[in-house]
Amino acid sequence: MSVAEYAEHGGLRLANPSRHRRKFMARTTVPSKSELDEQIEDAIGILDDAYQPESTREELAEAVGKALDVLRGEEDSEVDEAEDQDDSGD
Repeated sequence: MSVAEYAEHGGLRLANPSRHRRKFMARTTVPSKSELDEQIEDAIGILDDAYQPESTREELAEAVGKALDVLRGEEDSEVDEAEDQDDSGD
């Protein structure tokens, strides 16, 4: 018997029967305090570099996006590879 059937049988009304539980993947590793500090410092560095009077909105928006990615622990390998290629071409 499903929850909805049980509620109906018992004369009960479900407040939100269509809501499904969200499934979250558990992190396999928990970052250490030093790793978190490094992420914060990286994000601050990105934002400090972009915080210039001559910065455009696009540059500022890109910097905020990069900083958020760093704080979320997301690695943007495409950007890293592009920067590596730019550095090697000089």
